[in-house]
Amino acid sequence: MADSPTSGWGRLAKLGAMTSRVAASYVQEGVRHVLGTRTAATTAAAHVRNAADMARQLAQLKGAAMKMGQQLALFADALDLPPEVRETLGSLNSRAAPVPFAQVRATVERELGGTLAEHFAWFDERPLGTASLAQAHAAKDLSGRDVVVKVLHDGVAEGMRTDVAAFRAMLLPQLLAFGRKKSEIDEVFSEIEARLAEELDYVQEAYNLAEYARVWAGDADVSVPGVDVERSTRRVLIMGRVSGVDLDTFAGMASEASKARAAAALSRFTFGQLTRQRAVHADPHPGNFLFTADGAVGVLDFGCIKRFDPYFLEAWAGIAWDVLEDRRDAALAGCVELGAWDGADPAAGDALWRLLSTIGVAFRQGPIVLGGPQDTMLEDLRAPALALLRFPAVRAPRDVVFLHRALGGLYMLGRQLGIRVDFAETLRTFLPR
Repeated sequence: MADSPTSGWGRLAKLGAMTSRVAASYVQEGVRHVLGTRTAATTAAAHVRNAADMARQLAQLKGAAMKMGQQLALFADALDLPPEVRETLGSLNSRAAPVPFAQVRATVERELGGTLAEHFAWFDERPLGTASLAQAHAAKDLSGRDVVVKVLHDGVAEGMRTDVAAFRAMLLPQLLAFGRKKSEIDEVFSEIEARLAEELDYVQEAYNLAEYARVWAGDADVSVPGVDVERSTRRVLIMGRVSGVDLDTFAGMASEASKARAAAALSRFTFGQLTRQRAVHADPHPGNFLFTADGAVGVLDFGCIKRFDPYFLEAWAGIAWDVLEDRRDAALAGCVELGAWDGADPAAGDALWRLLSTIGVAFRQGPIVLGGPQDTMLEDLRAPALALLRFPAVRAPRDVVFLHRALGGLYMLGRQLGIRVDFAETLRTFLPR
């Protein structure tokens, strides 16, 4: 497997070439349309071909580029793409191109100082998994305790700003065409860059893990790995091992009772962070969760933790409560307080309420099976969400970006599990806190 480019220019060239190929493919479909030769089959084939190209290139590049591709994969169901495309993009959630062990060994020995044998009784050369930013290996420390050693990929930190800038450049023309303000786009990408910078600092992640392990210690449904704070460095993280299987395996083998327990655990963990820690685990792709046969959940990867001001959370929760209770004027007043709307353009307020009320209807419909015939939230939200893009008076406050990423990820996990939920009951349980 070829190594991923580590220089900024090399990564930019890879991303640029991939974008050009995808664009050329869709230009070709446009020509077929003009000539009257385009069919559903040729368009579907273009989608599949382009998705495979993106998945292959982003998995090789790793880093922020792959991280952003994972978010596209997470919400692929909302894009009306063929099942083959969703499956291809979904591969980004579970694997990246493995890093040669010699490279991993060199990083660990340089960071810890000394040979592997001086720090570990055993170190598995085969990776447990390779993700966008790091590779994880099973090991035993000198006391014989099972640990996982997470090693940051070479070049990822150096290429992060290049990757973010490249994706921003790709999306900027379309967002500006929708009337979005450049200042808003810059703020959103600044927030993305800030969270990615934290993910690249394993001293910060060790702190996050220690905090979460303390808060969730003894919970029967949620497991958080412990961490070796003393020996972890900015590029190597040493933590305990959590048992379980991946989401797809669990979804295929679990009983309805086990799925219900897992769903309750995921929901309680997500909302419990907000009420107990004023924070949220903001990287909800499926590879960051493991499941036991009876539905207990292990949570991994605590690099992307978004922390909130209590006043923001109070304002946000107030809007959510007003939407749940169908209080239009109160909800829109809350949006002005939160900075999501300037309050000046009535048409923008109407468009914002159409989106919020659509969410409200979905949340008030009672228990439903996510991904089942009654769950039409993605389809129902598509039109009001696209319409809202044309009103620059409505914007996404910086703190909303990763909060809604976490909540959207929770919803998508529920769809993959096919679990039965009652959104209103969940919100009524947690919002008053």
